Amino acid sequence: MTRQNLCERNGRSAFNNDVKKLIENASGYGYLMQEHIYKEDNILYPMAEEGLNDEQKQRVEESYQKVNTGDFLNKDINAFIENLIQNKNK
Repeated sequence: MTRQNLCERNGRSAFNNDVKKLIENASGYGYLMQEHIYKEDNILYPMAEEGLNDEQKQRVEESYQKVNTGDFLNKDINAFIENLIQNKNK
């Protein structure tokens, strides 16, 4: 199953108010994301880091520290997730 297929299924499930299928598809998407992140953390990032000198690594770290992750979390998304959790057994 591809990311695109799971996203399309999630859209249909949400449109049809099929919470059980939505959670099932979201779980599959979560698994794909875990694989993706593992590959980034263990293959891509170490390779990229090898190509940077110490000054470049420091600039990356400083830029990273300036990012506020709270800016990327939408309150509506959090409320939606909470609703899914509360209704998952219905």
